[in-house]
Order: sequence, then structure tokens, then C-alpha cells
Amino acid sequence: MCIALPMKIIECMPDYKALAESNGNRIIVDTRLLGEICVDEFVLVHAGCAIGRVDENAAADILTLMEEVFGYERDSADPPI
Repeated sequence: MCIALPMKIIECMPDYKALAESNGNRIIVDTRLLGEICVDEFVLVHAGCAIGRVDENAAADILTLMEEVFGYERDSADPPI
């Protein structure tokens, strides 16, 4: 089973790259599957690739489910419940 983590885009970069953040962790993700991406958008990230867009409410729901199932702990940078 594969799991994608909702992350917030905090900086757009050249060549279909973006800096994304979740739970205080920042990574550079490849956004070419989604095309144009905007700062403050939430995306689903799997294996370093943004594979889908989600709104803030859906991101919060996914993080809540991850807390319940996997014990994932969020911080203030993650979307509110």
C-alpha cells in the first residue's frame, strides 16, 4: 500500500519543483504531474512527487486519519482540524 502525505507548498521553484512543508518537515517536491502550482496550495506527496491537489479541509481530514491510524503527530504548520 502506498500513502501520500498532504503538504503545503511554501515556495515555487524553476523546473517543476516546489518546497513543501508538513509537520515542520520541508522537502523539495517534483510538481510536473500537476503542472502550474501556487504557494499555499495543498498537495498529496508520494516518493517526492506531488501527485494530486487537495483543499485545506481534505488535507486536515487526511492528517486526522493518519493520527488515528499511524500515530502521526502534527504541529502548528499543518492545516487545522
